[in-house]
Amino acid sequence: MAGVRRNLIGSIYLTAANVGGPLLLVPVFLHFWDTHTYGLWLVLFTIPAFFVFSDAGLANTVGNAVTLALEQGRPSLAKASLNAAWKFQAIAWAVIFGLLVLALAFFPIRTWLGINEMPTAEFATATLLLCLYSLVSLQTGIIAAIYRAARCYTKYLSLNAHARVLETVLVMAALAAGGRMITVATAMLTARVLGSFLIYKHGRSLLREVRLAFFSGRWRDLAPLMPSGLAFLSFPVANALINQGTVMIVNNLLGAPAVVLLSVCRQLARVFQQGTGIILMAFQPEITSAYGAANSKRIRELQLAVLVLPLLVMVPFVAGTTLLGSSVIEWWTRKDLGVTWSLLLACGLEAVAFGSGALCSLIPWSTNCVRGLSIVYLTTNLVALVLSAVLLPQAGIVVVPTAFCFAGFVYCYSGLRLGCIMGGFTFKSLLAPREIAAITVRCVTRAT
Repeated sequence: MAGVRRNLIGSIYLTAANVGGPLLLVPVFLHFWDTHTYGLWLVLFTIPAFFVFSDAGLANTVGNAVTLALEQGRPSLAKASLNAAWKFQAIAWAVIFGLLVLALAFFPIRTWLGINEMPTAEFATATLLLCLYSLVSLQTGIIAAIYRAARCYTKYLSLNAHARVLETVLVMAALAAGGRMITVATAMLTARVLGSFLIYKHGRSLLREVRLAFFSGRWRDLAPLMPSGLAFLSFPVANALINQGTVMIVNNLLGAPAVVLLSVCRQLARVFQQGTGIILMAFQPEITSAYGAANSKRIRELQLAVLVLPLLVMVPFVAGTTLLGSSVIEWWTRKDLGVTWSLLLACGLEAVAFGSGALCSLIPWSTNCVRGLSIVYLTTNLVALVLSAVLLPQAGIVVVPTAFCFAGFVYCYSGLRLGCIMGGFTFKSLLAPREIAAITVRCVTRAT
């Protein structure tokens, strides 16, 4: 478990930066901007999310493939896979970026998003800056494969967290200086570029046999990864439906203040998801290595370990979010946004469902075996989005997290079922009270 503990430390730091930064920025945004302007910014931020298509699910696929190739003594395959993914991801992004520029020039994108009041120049410039931000983030995700394969993933997590902290500081400075959307987008891009440069520079020294070389990757090296890459792509696409899709629907049907209300409640509740993200980042490289070494006993032990903590804390978390969330949000934002206990309950359950889903599907996720799960994830979330759009005018904003909550629990079942089949064990044996108690004692003992 030494590797898990090291990854856990880095994961906690990165998660603290990822959670603490946005939580800290919400009241800062609302202090320097009004609620309506902040709502427009949240809508604008949906555009870069569509650049997940240029990722083609490669970041996770390549991380798994490079690690498995090195575990199997095939460094040339690892190098070829890494460089092909790095190059063709950048090419795909450039194509999509060009199409976006044409769309901004010839189509009423602002009208479609419901933000006509935003000046054209500000809208176009901020959008392009945020899209460049997305490119740097995508390329950094590919470089993470080197750190995983070199068993230095903790270093990658730490450098990524440094960049996130810098981004928060620069955005706060931009807001305090009276900056608007262009200035804030520039601050975000600057922090991401600096952080990614450090990650790239350090990564070059880790594995001499696996180095980035833009002109060395070939399509035939990437082609074997594309089926699993396209399967992984469905996950960010579905996440875009959950986040950006609902932002656009709520903005068009209820207005920008409702977007802020839903965003703030989801941000608070997703502390649970960030917590499970810590566990995911710590355990995924270890499961990939165990799978490459065909160590089935360790795979089962790791899968059970990642389920223990969420099972213990989910009920207290949902109860606390529902009962105390309204007071926390009012103190946090210094505004009365109209938060209700029913919305907090729905957001809490939604966060539990999606946070648990990532852990329930950890075995297939860590081994590039997510083709069937990708269909389940995309389909259930698409159905949830349609139901949200249809029922929102009558049922109110609470219907959005409720619909996605049910989608999340369907995925939890599907992911854990597939993981058990791959690991050669059953639900009953994995979740037996005796086994859970034993792994809980073992984890606590090793942690202390």
